[in-house]
Amino acid sequence: MKKRLVSIFLALAMCMGLAVPAFAAEEYDIKDFATEEDLTT
Repeated sequence: MKKRLVSIFLALAMCMGLAVPAFAAEEYDIKDFATEEDLTT
C-alpha cells in the first residue's frame, strides 16, 4: 500500500511539474503569426 501511495504522489508531482510551464506560457493571437496579406483574404 505504501509503494502505491508513493507512486501516486510521484505521478501527481510530475503532472504538476508539467502544468506550471503551461500556465506560465504567453497566450498568442492569430494576428501574431498572420501577415497582412493573410488577413485581407
